[in-house]
Amino acid sequence: APDRIVFMPLSYGASPGLVVWIELKSDTGRLRSAQIREHARLHELGQTVVVLRSREDVDAWINAVA
Repeated sequence: APDRIVFMPLSYGASPGLVVWIELKSDTGRLRSAQIREHARLHELGQTVVVLRSREDVDAWINAVA
């Protein structure tokens, strides 16, 4: 499963009630085949999975959903 789960409260920004699974990787980190399968499974269940590779990616993602 991805490294983090983000639950956005119902009163938050443009995406109320948003649930996002976040995979944290380094700039050179690669998804393992098991991670790729798990991401696909989550997508099939209607879940959002995001891979972030830097502090800047995390900040940009937070600003995008805020």
